[in-house]
Amino acid sequence: MQEHGLLQHHDLPDLRQTRPQHRHHLTDPPTPNSERPYFYDAEGMRRNLRDVIENGEQEFDALKVDLYDGICDTCASDYADGLLRMRATLSQAAGFPLSGSVIAQFPSMIKAAEKKGLCHMLVNDHMLEWVHENE
Repeated sequence: MQEHGLLQHHDLPDLRQTRPQHRHHLTDPPTPNSERPYFYDAEGMRRNLRDVIENGEQEFDALKVDLYDGICDTCASDYADGLLRMRATLSQAAGFPLSGSVIAQFPSMIKAAEKKGLCHMLVNDHMLEWVHENE
């Protein structure tokens, strides 16, 4: 099933079988090289903001939009495969200074791990994609 020209996760072949060198990114429970902890770091920040500040969800969404604006060109560039695209995008995100939300006034709250997790959330929101159809 395709939606808006993007592949859905169930359309992709099982990467554990087709690309065994990427297996450690897909493990459950996560290994130190897994991407899953980054997602949960960002999710934890989202929940804390929702519970602690007024308009926490809106401020969190503003952070995602700000980060998207800083990394979308990196993610849209040509790469040999989706893993290289993901790594380049996450690296760009980790160093990108966020300023699009009042939360950005507290930089110690938004470390590299949370920024990387925000990238995975942007993929889930269909704003970014790691693997293009032709890869």
